[in-house]
Amino acid sequence: MEYPWKRYYFSVELSEDGTNWKQYADFTKEGIEGSPVLVELKSRFKLVRIKFLQRGDVVPAVWEWRFAN
Repeated sequence: MEYPWKRYYFSVELSEDGTNWKQYADFTKEGIEGSPVLVELKSRFKLVRIKFLQRGDVVPAVWEWRFAN
């Protein structure tokens, strides 16, 4: 994340076909902070959708994403 000391609120959804999405991780209630933020995706997928919520003065900002299996 751009600012590792700020708390970000987001969820991660995975899909094989772009039509059917399954929520895999949910940080929308408690949020997450740090650097790096690690979300282990141990499920099979072709597509990833990340949905950010804006709370307070923290505007979602990402420097880099990395997906590996």
